[in-house]
Amino acid sequence: MVNLPSGVRLERSDIGHEYLNVATDAAEATVYLQGAHVAHFQPVGEQPVLFMSSMGLPQPGKAIRGGVPVCFPWFSSHKTDPSMPMHGLVRQRNWQLDWADRDELGRIVLGLSISWDESMFTAFPGRFKLSLNITVGREMELALTALNTDNRAWTFEEALHTYFHVGDIQKVSVEGLAGVGYSDKVDNFAKKIQNDQPIEFTGQTDRVYHQTAATCVVHDRVLNRKIEIAKQHSLTTVVWNPWIEKAKAMDDFGDDDWRRMVCVETANTHEQAVTLQPGESHTMTLGVRVM
Repeated sequence: MVNLPSGVRLERSDIGHEYLNVATDAAEATVYLQGAHVAHFQPVGEQPVLFMSSMGLPQPGKAIRGGVPVCFPWFSSHKTDPSMPMHGLVRQRNWQLDWADRDELGRIVLGLSISWDESMFTAFPGRFKLSLNITVGREMELALTALNTDNRAWTFEEALHTYFHVGDIQKVSVEGLAGVGYSDKVDNFAKKIQNDQPIEFTGQTDRVYHQTAATCVVHDRVLNRKIEIAKQHSLTTVVWNPWIEKAKAMDDFGDDDWRRMVCVETANTHEQAVTLQPGESHTMTLGVRVM
């Protein structure tokens, strides 16, 4: 059993999810061991930063909708087998809590991991260890590290599929991607280039921005705040809102939930997939700050 610092408790929900509850003078957070899933982050004096589905948590073993899902080793659907789970193998499995500590700045730092096992072979034969370090202070930092523990090279996709809580998506804009090329999934993956204006939302939006390491900022005119999303070693940014009809078709998503969320995802997908040689590792980081 890992020794937990003051401000961190390991608890179990009524339906069986184990989770870490973090509460400090700077912020509070909730991290589920299933998927190493950050479901809540709220600096003191602020509104919650992350969106969670109004439908509530599913039973253990079902993917959690909202927060920060970890997608690995593929993004979206499996390339050759659509029966495989969306967004990879690690969202629906329990991770191990390796350590928990308080750093020199008083922030809580959690280390979780999951390793390849034989049940994953058919979907992804490459052996790996995946680690997620989560730092909770006035800002939240996530560092996702993939290690190749196999004797051959393999290629993977990854994402920190972050759902942000907003007051009204129709009064939200996202800046930081001007001039960046993207694939428009709503328009049959048409290749386009973002104009010099911030992204605004007037309908279903599902865009994969390529070759960008840019910091993005969500401007929320209703909640009167900005959320800065900084990243390192990520060359893909995904911007998503399902809008009205798709929201109604999703059984784990409230009919009106589309109004109060936007995904700005830190990723390496498609042409930006990462190849690791045996023994090599890759770390992708995300930093979230309310301004």
